[in-house]
Amino acid sequence: MLFVCKELTLDIFLVSNILTQLINICLLLLVVLLPASSLSLYFNIHPAVIIIFLLFLLVIIRDHKAIFSGAFWKENKKIAPLIFLFSLLFLQSLLSLIFAPQMPPSAYDFGVGGFESPNLIRYYGIFTLLKSLLLGGLMAVIIKKDDFLKIINLHILTSVIFSLFGIINFLTYCVLQVSSFDFGIMGGRVKSISVEPQAFASYLLTVIPFLIFGLCAKKTMFFKKGLLWTFLIIDLFAFILTFSTGGLIAFLAIIVCFYLLLTVKNFRQYLSFKNIKIFTVFLLLLFVFALTIGKEEMTLMLQKFGTKESPSFSGRWDSWQAGIEMIKSRPLFGVGPESYGYFFKEYSDAPVPQPTIGGPGAPAVILPLPQNLLIGTAANIGILGAVFFLLIFLYPVIKLWQQIKSKEHTNNSVPIIAVSLLLVLVGLLVQNLAFWTPYAFFLWFFIGLAGAFINSYS
Repeated sequence: MLFVCKELTLDIFLVSNILTQLINICLLLLVVLLPASSLSLYFNIHPAVIIIFLLFLLVIIRDHKAIFSGAFWKENKKIAPLIFLFSLLFLQSLLSLIFAPQMPPSAYDFGVGGFESPNLIRYYGIFTLLKSLLLGGLMAVIIKKDDFLKIINLHILTSVIFSLFGIINFLTYCVLQVSSFDFGIMGGRVKSISVEPQAFASYLLTVIPFLIFGLCAKKTMFFKKGLLWTFLIIDLFAFILTFSTGGLIAFLAIIVCFYLLLTVKNFRQYLSFKNIKIFTVFLLLLFVFALTIGKEEMTLMLQKFGTKESPSFSGRWDSWQAGIEMIKSRPLFGVGPESYGYFFKEYSDAPVPQPTIGGPGAPAVILPLPQNLLIGTAANIGILGAVFFLLIFLYPVIKLWQQIKSKEHTNNSVPIIAVSLLLVLVGLLVQNLAFWTPYAFFLWFFIGLAGAFINSYS
């Protein structure tokens, strides 16, 4: 009998180990798929969705006893407020679906079919939000202390591979003009390395803070300094070639925060001032280079937000005004999940934005977009939805800030990872004030990763 019990225990242990290995493989696959968010126009369902739901099933199978006994929840009680905010955001979306007004007759004039058709888009919005919250929640509860460096290192390597591919694509099709694409009305974006420049810029913003703090840290972090310099130059070159104005503003916000963080006494001890000086000189040279070589492109980028007559700014201004009118009309539950585009004509006299493409070969974006995370969320599901979304950003930011100020760090990598995650969230939030990616894969990945950090180190 004792032998049978031991054998059964061994079998359970082996099964648990296999499940853990499968979970780790799924996590690494998700990291590799992060750049696929810049190809979101090609997929009604993101390629990573299958992995997310598989990961969910694996966690349920492995941890079902702990979940039902309550041990699982006690172990993850540090991120209970974050999970609670996730639940509130999802509940608000369900209420918005229940109380949503009928689609206007003009909604059917767009001729959109499939999941984004007027009859299905609200259910698709609920599904997409559920997938995003599930990803963030899973990341927060299953990533442990030993996983952070592996995930970050793989994330850096993946970004470099995709950046190199984009740079080669740019040189081949735009500079050498080996071939050509029909760029439609977005011909002005021919000089871009991605079919979705804004999204690719956002993705690179999730890598750059790790490279910056890895370079400025006293001790070796992530990779050797020489490799980090190489990776930073490649990623920054790719970032510049996206010609993303929102990305540039978010990058500048990251740089400003970087230098402000140097005033935190407890944090400064983990940085090398020699490395900071070298990085500062590099930034100045990069700025001079950008103004010298790409003066025309840089001027056009900055002018987008300089005048209301600029097509980029005026389009966003009209989008924001329409969103604000929707909020005034339906402050509690909005016009319905993901319904902003179909109600645009009802709340704005501005012409509907023409169908656009983001770069070579990208499909058309037909429906108007809110172009602001908070305005768009409030217009779609109500003001409370926007508040919950903002709090989902602010909660990990506050917790990470507490870690940065703390004196109690026996592991030097902890404050470096904390400050890098903080600036990733800052960069994403700033860019999304003039951009619309509420369900971007990498956005929820890093919200979840910040939650996992809080869970492991708070």
